[in-house]
This record gives sequence, C-alpha cells and structure tokens, in this order.
Amino acid sequence: MNFPVSRWSFIMIGAGILFFLLSFSTGRQTYQAWQIDHEIQGLQEQVQSLEGNKSELLNSIQRLQTADEIDKQARSQLGLRKPGERVIVLPEDAIKEFSTTSVHGTALSDAPASQALSNPKKWLRYFFHPRP
Repeated sequence: MNFPVSRWSFIMIGAGILFFLLSFSTGRQTYQAWQIDHEIQGLQEQVQSLEGNKSELLNSIQRLQTADEIDKQARSQLGLRKPGERVIVLPEDAIKEFSTTSVHGTALSDAPASQALSNPKKWLRYFFHPRP
C-alpha cells in the first residue's frame, strides 16, 4: 500500500514542527521570567532586612553618642574617672568571694550542697537542724 503524500501533509508536518519550536521557546522564556521574578523577590526581602539592620545601627549610634553612654564607655574601657572621684581596683579573688556571699554573710555555695541531699535528709535537716 502506497499512500500518496500530498502537499498538505508536508504543510501539516512543517506546521507541527514550527508549533513545537515556538512552544519550546515560549516555555523557556516563561521559565526565565519566573526565575528573574523569584530573584527580584529575594532581593527585595534582602533589602528590607538590610534596612531593618540599618535602622537598628542608627539607633545604636544615637544611643552611643549620648553623654551618659560616652561616660560609661570611657569608665569601663579606658579606665577614666571624673575629677574628684577615687577608683578602687579589686583583685579577681575579692570579686569572686564577694559574688559567692549573700547579703547576710552566709556563703551561697552552701545551696548546691543542700540540693545534692535526698528529700528525706532535707526534711530531717529542716526539722532537727534549724538555722539561726
């Protein structure tokens, strides 16, 4: 069986190929446009984040330029003092000892030792060893 190939068959095949090429090109352009839009959206979010950071930094700069903050930084970082003030330098051991004692002079380091006791021992200690 030999089918006669008409001129319309070639036109239809050519039109199909042309349609496929145009569809492929359009799809590729649409995908590239979507990628660009996605990238633009990411960059806009990044701009908003950076603007937030900028405003925080500007607030920090304004806060650090106040007289009280400059005085505080000069005292802590540079060791400066105002006229008429006396500076007392405590050794590290004295600071550690001061931080481990409470207002009444009892050592705060006793608290962890009592926490290590079992519950019945804590009750016995509570009833039979009253603290002054």
